[in-house]
Amino acid sequence: MLKRSIIFFTILIGHSLMAQVSERIRPGIMYNEGTNLESPKYGFTATIPDNWTGMLPQGTEIFMLHRTDGTSGEVLMFARPEGDLDLITDNWKNGAALTDAIYLKAEETDIVREGDMAYSPVTGEGERINPQYKGFIFARCGEYGPCVTLLMITPEQFFDDVRAEMMEFMKRASFTEPSNRNPYENFNWQEFLSGKVMVTYEMDQGAKRQNMINLCADGTFQTNIRQSGWLKQDNKAYMGKKTGRWNVEGNGPETVLNLVFDKEKAPPIDMVVSIQDEKIFVRGVRYYAGYSDYCN
Repeated sequence: MLKRSIIFFTILIGHSLMAQVSERIRPGIMYNEGTNLESPKYGFTATIPDNWTGMLPQGTEIFMLHRTDGTSGEVLMFARPEGDLDLITDNWKNGAALTDAIYLKAEETDIVREGDMAYSPVTGEGERINPQYKGFIFARCGEYGPCVTLLMITPEQFFDDVRAEMMEFMKRASFTEPSNRNPYENFNWQEFLSGKVMVTYEMDQGAKRQNMINLCADGTFQTNIRQSGWLKQDNKAYMGKKTGRWNVEGNGPETVLNLVFDKEKAPPIDMVVSIQDEKIFVRGVRYYAGYSDYCN
């Protein structure tokens, strides 16, 4: 049964996988005000301002910031692994296409330099320019090479307030030396798995696998294993509902999950569980995780 099973970890909204002071930016997560964000790749750390939220959409490298009252317009933040303010401000003066229909440009006389930061209003050209919006751009470069740029295109009546808030946001951000360290090097499996239900569903050439594992905070578990077709021949002792006790061995990107069953007919199982790219695997099969109704 669990010969090829896994445990997936789902991105639990409102539950940090990382348990860190600064939370590594991950795609598809909505970050609320006060969240400390970290991008080890660029050595960049920043805090979501009050009354703002942020998200990195799946499949993009542009972090989006929004006021919770919807008055911010578009605020986009993106990074480059290396660069300098001279190159960035030259690009501003030359102009660049935001979309196929909108071209943005900064006037040289409007660009301000303050230490490791530059900023300027930008104007738009194109058929789809909305005159009720104004643009502003910021950039900061760390001493180790990476640079971060923030572009805001905001309704005119909210422009000054949004610009002041984004100015403070960028000034409060910080750079450290970039790192390729594993973001899960201190991942706490005991904390993450406690009170969760882990589920997998698999169809393969007429065979079906549907496994559910409830891992309760008190160290007990319940499994519900359903298999048909040729999969039914695999570890019959584990089929149906079973109970027992569980524990994990160690933190980090990989651990061993031990299941000891109450019934002696079901031998104990040790499964290597790993996390990579926001997914949890056990012996090559992915499970999905959520809060367990059975345990709670």
